[in-house]
Amino acid sequence: MAVDLQSIIFIGAVHDRDLRMFGNGGKVVRFTLIQQSEVWDSQARAMRPDTVEVPIEAFNRKNTPMADNVEQLPEGFMICATLRAKTDRWTNQKGEPAKKLIFTLENFHAIGNVVPQPQPAKQQADDPFAEDVRQ
Repeated sequence: MAVDLQSIIFIGAVHDRDLRMFGNGGKVVRFTLIQQSEVWDSQARAMRPDTVEVPIEAFNRKNTPMADNVEQLPEGFMICATLRAKTDRWTNQKGEPAKKLIFTLENFHAIGNVVPQPQPAKQQADDPFAEDVRQ
């Protein structure tokens, strides 16, 4: 059995699902996994939100109905996804070669929390570095 060394494990919330059906009965769900954290901004001397958005495609295959399973998840549902990366190459309208990284869902496990869509962070009133605290 060959080992695929291009697998990536990513934990995030499911957002922006887009279902497409093929003429042969196949199905693909394109969605975004969003992972939120906070990082220290040394110039602002405060924590700021840092959001990573990963575009993913899930296909139904013979024995693994990934698209059907993702379609049933509620918006914002947390999953741990195993992804396969590949490079999509094409020629753009100017005749120049172009490429982008595409992630395909291989497997996922439900974590179970629903996370809302990312919102701008508010400064905390007890932040000692905050100069302008807005409620």
